[in-house]
Amino acid sequence: MVTTDGAFHCQVLVFDRGIGSIRHYVDGIETAAVTQVSLGPLKLNGLVVGATQALDTFGAKATVDDLRLYRRALGPEEVLMLSRQLVP
Repeated sequence: MVTTDGAFHCQVLVFDRGIGSIRHYVDGIETAAVTQVSLGPLKLNGLVVGATQALDTFGAKATVDDLRLYRRALGPEEVLMLSRQLVP
């Protein structure tokens, strides 16, 4: 999801291998979900934030203030609490 209002937003992407889902949150509110997904191992070699897969175009016209990776999937309550801590 792209936010274009110029304000700080907490965007969270949760990959849950246990139930096979990917969920997207903006400021603690779930905005999209995909279920019944087969998630293979996550490889972070060459991780790029804000660019196309080909690395030739940077689509995000934003500043990344805080990037976090967790060893487990956060639940909805944890995402909401995190967003309340981070969004001014």
